[in-house]
Amino acid sequence: MSNSNSTVIRTAKKIELVIPQDSEVIGKQVVELGLPESAVIILIKRHDTSIVPRGATIIESGDSLLFLSKTDDLPKLKSILGIRG
Repeated sequence: MSNSNSTVIRTAKKIELVIPQDSEVIGKQVVELGLPESAVIILIKRHDTSIVPRGATIIESGDSLLFLSKTDDLPKLKSILGIRG
């Protein structure tokens, strides 16, 4: 069962993406990224630390973001994060 605050995803996948050094999202809060509704950052790996992100978590260069998302969201996520290729 879902409510108005929920997004139902029928086919979710874990996607890991690394923030490049020249990304425009560096220094932004997670809430400012403009992610698709079906994409949720479930973990940020930073150096030897794992962070459970909140809206105010700041993105840093080299962060590895683990998403739970629809496969179809991958091109949009790469574009938002400044990942080429």
